[in-house]
Amino acid sequence: MIEVLNYNRKINGTEMLSFFCFWFCIFVFFVLLYVCGRAPVKKNELADTDCYMRLVRVTDLYNTGKWYNSFFPRSNAPYGEHSHWTRPFDVLLLAGAVPLTLFTDFETALFWWGVVISPLLIIITIITLQWSTRPILSGDGPFLAGFILASQVIILAYCQVGRPDHHSLLIFVFVLSIGIILRMILQPFNAYLCYAAGAIGAFSVWVSIESMLSICMIIAMLGFLWLLKDGDFLQKSLHYSLALFVFTFFSLIIERPWHDLTTQQFDRVSIAHLSVLGFVTVFWTICLLFDRYKRVFHQMSRRFSFVIAGGAAIALMTLLCFPKFYKGPLADVDPRIIPIWFNRVNEVRPLFSESGTLAIPIQLISSAIIGFPLLFYSILWKRSDDNRDCWIFILLTAIVFFLISLYQVRWSVYALILLIIPVTTLIVTLRRIGLKTGFLKTLKNVSVLLFFCAAPFSLGLLADQIIKSGDSAESSRGFSMIQLCGYLNNEGQRQGRILRILTRVDFGPEILYRTHHEVIGTPYHRNSQGIVDTYEVMTADTDEKALEIIQKRGVDLILLCLKLKEPSAYSKSEKVSTFYQRLLQNKIPNWLKKVDLPSDLTSSFLLFETLE
Repeated sequence: MIEVLNYNRKINGTEMLSFFCFWFCIFVFFVLLYVCGRAPVKKNELADTDCYMRLVRVTDLYNTGKWYNSFFPRSNAPYGEHSHWTRPFDVLLLAGAVPLTLFTDFETALFWWGVVISPLLIIITIITLQWSTRPILSGDGPFLAGFILASQVIILAYCQVGRPDHHSLLIFVFVLSIGIILRMILQPFNAYLCYAAGAIGAFSVWVSIESMLSICMIIAMLGFLWLLKDGDFLQKSLHYSLALFVFTFFSLIIERPWHDLTTQQFDRVSIAHLSVLGFVTVFWTICLLFDRYKRVFHQMSRRFSFVIAGGAAIALMTLLCFPKFYKGPLADVDPRIIPIWFNRVNEVRPLFSESGTLAIPIQLISSAIIGFPLLFYSILWKRSDDNRDCWIFILLTAIVFFLISLYQVRWSVYALILLIIPVTTLIVTLRRIGLKTGFLKTLKNVSVLLFFCAAPFSLGLLADQIIKSGDSAESSRGFSMIQLCGYLNNEGQRQGRILRILTRVDFGPEILYRTHHEVIGTPYHRNSQGIVDTYEVMTADTDEKALEIIQKRGVDLILLCLKLKEPSAYSKSEKVSTFYQRLLQNKIPNWLKKVDLPSDLTSSFLLFETLE
């Protein structure tokens, strides 16, 4: 069922050009939908809060040229906020926006480049997937895999028009790394491949520290294959780990100023991650020296003992030097924000949650039901041993990502990408059965592909419609912040003043992007005090408690939205009246004044001005 493809064969140039033109036309179509106001993201808006904050960050870099500056004084005012994001995606946004300044101003160029960057990246990713899967997919399988990838709801969400977000870059790098690792596994030891794989892995960790899981899986898999087969996997493991260490070191000195190189942080690349990669490199170096001079690893039992001892030593060293490392990127998160904000973030909720979409879990479970049995078949019962190691890598990595997806839905994107590969093998097999030539064969082949692409996709969307899963007010809000921000910028009495605004934390980044004003809360774990203070004000059982925090923060305006389900977030119990609820009921304390908004805003917002 699963065949080996000679990935050294030449790619048909006409096929590749047609493949690219097809997906480029799809890209143009969705951009036109956005321009015409028919896309899921409304015209002149962006998909979510991270997109606005990313553009604020890039604009600051362009205007100031301060590469190392991650501090935003207008957020978490008056204290400011330090961002945990890194520079690679910022550079990608600048690289596209700066040339466009020949035709327009930078802000406009950056916005429109931000609108198209993620769908462009998914086109590049689809083409890269065709290259990445050629070692193990036969026939037109690599081309078909791109269609399945493009039909995944979570891929469409991360890479939609109007979403300048580093997740689209992470998806591309992950697909690229799969292609490099498969070739590294199949081919005899090649230093260039190992260092290319290490450079890509280090870059992905630089983009986002969540890539450490992928890196650890690759290191573990190479070690497992060495344990299982010996051969040249020891050399591959050493040079891959060494490349990771070297290129991570380079990314560290590029990202951070010299005085900050030894700072331990766990939500972005730091000395902690570099050191762990260093521990791994030392272990493989010791293994290679023992193998070269002592010849002790010809027996699996000895390799097993050494791996167990070395793994334990690495784990102990990491625990002693960086005890918070095992808590992951959120090791330093303020525990106060977990129940009031973090647990409400959609992408970190479990795969099956009351407020989550059903489309993603249905697609993941469908792919798992088909993909995992095929992977086991290719490993356990397939006669040919040519690419069995690759299927072992895909199986074990997919299992890990599938299991962690049950805990947080954001990881399902990686599990789906891996499971697409065995699903594609089934499509290739079904397309070969039956008719050999003619129109009916073409119709059958198209139908098979459409079924695997459209059936899980449609079933998930239909389930969402029937069960009404998710917060519909959140997913398609019936208001626009553009008009409100225009009012805040141009309102006569306050024009020219920098005002400090207390509002829903999800509104913070867009207000920062569209106005010159300051905000208290933003939806980022490093702004824990801003999140906590916003919550404490909105849920205060007395006006005096709310006033204490408002005066401490120097708040000028309080903004409420009438079209979002905020009461569930700003209520403590049925018996306790909160500050937020009292404002909705027009019970306004004497130190607040309700601002008369224009008629086109009154149905969506309430705005209050502090008098003290």
